[in-house]
Parts: sequence; C-alpha cells; structure tokens
Amino acid sequence: MERVKALFLILSFVILAGCMIPGTKYDPFDPYAFGVRWYERRRYDRALGYWKPLAEAGDCDAQTQLGRFYFEAKGVTRDYEQAIAWWRKAANQGQQKAQIVLGDLYYQGDHVAIRCPANCGIQRNLVTAYKWYRLGERGAYYKAEKEYLKLILPYIRAEMSPLELQEAEKLITEWRPSPAACKPRHWL
Repeated sequence: MERVKALFLILSFVILAGCMIPGTKYDPFDPYAFGVRWYERRRYDRALGYWKPLAEAGDCDAQTQLGRFYFEAKGVTRDYEQAIAWWRKAANQGQQKAQIVLGDLYYQGDHVAIRCPANCGIQRNLVTAYKWYRLGERGAYYKAEKEYLKLILPYIRAEMSPLELQEAEKLITEWRPSPAACKPRHWL
C-alpha cells in the first residue's frame, strides 16, 4: 500500500510539473503566459489585465498583442491609432510579428494578411513596407512567418523601383532597436 501511495505521489508531481513549464504558455511565473491562456478562452478583458501593464513596461510581445486588441476591437474599443502605436513600439524593439504587421499595413497589397481599412491612418509606402518585412524576416522564428515572407517579398519587390529598393536597403542597414532590443518569446 505504501508503494502505491509513493507511486501516486510521484506520478502526481510529474503531471503537475508538466503543467508548469517555464518558457512556455504554462509558465507559472510569466504574466504574459497567463494573458495567453485567457486570450485562448476569449476572455479578452482578463488577457488585457495581464498584457497592458507589461506593454506599458516595454514587453514587446505584450505590445504586439495590445496592438492586435485595438485593431480587432477585442476587449477594447477599436482604435487604429492605438493599434499602430503599440505595433510600432514592439517593431522598433525587434518584435518580428509587429514588424510583419507593419509591413502589411504599409504595403496594402492584395496578398497581405492584415488589411488597413481606409481610415486606419497609414498611407501606402513600399519602402517602409519592405523595410519592415525584411526586418521581420531577420527575426522570423516560426515556419508560418518564414513562408509568409517568402510569399510576400517577391510581390513587393516587383512593384518597387531600383531606387526604392536601394533606399529600403539603406534603412534596413541603419536600423537599430529602440529603445533596446527585446527578446520575443518563442513558444512551440
């Protein structure tokens, strides 16, 4: 009987430990992870409660998600200006998802994932779009991000003049994270 109890205790510990893995969305010490789990349950108000303080403190992943909340009106009133401001903060720190989103918003092509409605406040700019896409390409971690960029970059290149490409490449070369580089979470 004592062996059964010991085995049960060990098994319970292993199961519980598996539910609290640092560096994943089950991390018990990462408030961002709590926000992810609330977001998946469509409890946007709760996710916002975790992500907004993190975003205000400079967490680039939380800033990216806050941009999404404002753009899609999830838990907040739709506000394109706020969405773009949060995405810029994250992108300027090197958050690849925010960089790719800004690429979409500035490109406004037929093949983009995020479309900028007429009143979103961004004018089409191929140089800026290309810059953000290429910077996003540097940090692309997930297969879907890499495949998306592999698909979209030839379309935008085909629309750009040699002078525009040269200007964009210069901007990419000169770009530095600001205020500092972030470390985006890479969860599987």
